[in-house]
Amino acid sequence: MQIIQAIKAVDYKNVLSRALWTFVQAFLAVFLFVSGSVIDLLFAGSWEALWGLLVSTAIGAVAAGLSALKTVVVEVVAQIKAKAE
Repeated sequence: MQIIQAIKAVDYKNVLSRALWTFVQAFLAVFLFVSGSVIDLLFAGSWEALWGLLVSTAIGAVAAGLSALKTVVVEVVAQIKAKAE
């Protein structure tokens, strides 16, 4: 029952904020590596460039999801420890 209460008490606005920032960071990091391909996508319709853009978006999304999961777990564990003391 403590776990459910701890999950309900998580500051999900904070979790979302952190996840969005992680998404932006990961997306931009990969985007910088494929930026030449993205320019080709804009002007030549290159499928390879579209693939690079999709990969950067997917990596950003996965990183954001992992960040959100980690933040929730850390907050739940901290709340359970605080109630145990």
